[in-house]
Amino acid sequence: MSVSLTVTNAVAVIGGKRQKCNIRIVDGLIQGILPASDVYGKSLDVRGRLVVPGMIDLHTHGGGGVDFSSAEPGELRTARDFFAAHGVTGFLPTLAPDSEETLLRGAMAIARARSDFGCPQIWGIHLEGPFLNPDFAGCLPKSGLTAPNYALFRRVQNASGGLVRRVTLAPELPGAPELIRRLSDEGVGVSIGHTGADAETVRKAIDAGAVCATHLFNAMPPPDHRRPGPAGAALAEDIFCEMICDGRHLAPEIVRLIFKAKGAQRAVAVTDSIMAAGLSEGLYKTGFGNTVVKGADAKLLEDGTRAGSLLTMENALKNLMAFTGQPLEACLPCVTEAPARLLGVFSRRGSIDVGKYADLVVLSDDLQVLATLSEGILIYQA
Repeated sequence: MSVSLTVTNAVAVIGGKRQKCNIRIVDGLIQGILPASDVYGKSLDVRGRLVVPGMIDLHTHGGGGVDFSSAEPGELRTARDFFAAHGVTGFLPTLAPDSEETLLRGAMAIARARSDFGCPQIWGIHLEGPFLNPDFAGCLPKSGLTAPNYALFRRVQNASGGLVRRVTLAPELPGAPELIRRLSDEGVGVSIGHTGADAETVRKAIDAGAVCATHLFNAMPPPDHRRPGPAGAALAEDIFCEMICDGRHLAPEIVRLIFKAKGAQRAVAVTDSIMAAGLSEGLYKTGFGNTVVKGADAKLLEDGTRAGSLLTMENALKNLMAFTGQPLEACLPCVTEAPARLLGVFSRRGSIDVGKYADLVVLSDDLQVLATLSEGILIYQA
């Protein structure tokens, strides 16, 4: 028997424009975008509120007290609920470099959360490493780093049941080009990050199949007009670029630069959030080490290195609008369409269109999340 719902009295962002409509959902898919007078079956009246596609976070280490490096499957459900309250309908738990045992355990826990704990919003896993340049490790533990190693990747992928969808690696490491080609051939998206590569090495990585730069400008050398490095090369080439729009990892001017260089379809807003996102100030044990949260910032206790962010996706969107001076309609693709395109799921996700999954977020006038629907199911309501 079909399950249907009509979202009524919506002001939906469709094709970059606001449209008063009702949205007809059947079995989790958008069946029709209807005149406001058309209602079928059960309805959810949003009373003229803004309805946007569900937001997608492709780089997050946790939130709401849950650290993906050590979480049990049930805790990932808690994280799912935290993200839903901030408008996220799809995310990739990100595993930081660690021992093989810890990576395997984390991969298995994420897979079980998706299959046994009702978390279809987990769309895969992002491995941030362990194939990274130790000179640009940032807050990531150097003890977990190793040279590119397909056998290790395969063991983690097998433990996850094939859920690893993204891998961040440093392209200058020995064996990196071969690993990029192999992962790309298997449909795994490769991003360059935590790297000191020169521009030529980055171009070769892109030729081998790399499709993105992880948190552009962070954990890489700054560009020079004669030595553009990874950041300059990533801006110049036709790849996606992540940006952490918390106002701390990147100056507003740099966010504007990425937005202008890449366009909203290739500038991907991410949170790079840690388990302390949504929690109060204090000292927390994270996958990076002892982390001090103070003044909406997170830094390692040992040396003061910034340790991820406390950002949530709706605030990333608001910051992006403020930093670029652009309206919501122009910035929205950075948290919806661009990540869906990067992950290769835009044919079914990332916009409000007939035939796509009904991943929808209801926003207030000041862009607070009022309700979140994932595949037509209400998973959060304020």
